[in-house]
Amino acid sequence: MPYPTKKLGEISNVLPKQMVSAFVGNPPVQAKTVIDKHYIGLWIKASGKIESIHLALNYTTFSFRDKDGIYISANFFKPMSGEVSLLNKDMPINLIGQVFNVAEHMVVLDYCELVQEGEESAIPQLRVINKPKWWEKTSVQMIFLLGAIAGIIGLLSLFK
Repeated sequence: MPYPTKKLGEISNVLPKQMVSAFVGNPPVQAKTVIDKHYIGLWIKASGKIESIHLALNYTTFSFRDKDGIYISANFFKPMSGEVSLLNKDMPINLIGQVFNVAEHMVVLDYCELVQEGEESAIPQLRVINKPKWWEKTSVQMIFLLGAIAGIIGLLSLFK
């Protein structure tokens, strides 16, 4: 399934708190159906103080809690603005990102871009055209791809 995108410039007013509330009183499968239908692919605003930073080959992830205490995992794919590389733990962050996943107490955002307070209308800076290729998304996928290639080479050597 191709990754859903929403037309640039449309920022939803839905808050992470509303998204995770789909799990309140609903079985997880039913909540996931609601989330997939209504929230995945939305562009939203989020802000908080950086709790952790994870550096990977093709992306950087900042994790923080928003004002409602919802855990946000924000993925910045490379190439990214130089501003992202200057951020440290405990720094305040304001961003716009596309909802990739929602769990019981967490929202995962992809294709994030930093914005200054009140700059939400400055959406053209979103680098949607630089979406990573399927093989660039995670290190785990790259490991599986390399393992598959090694397996094929091993099988071919058996037939010599």
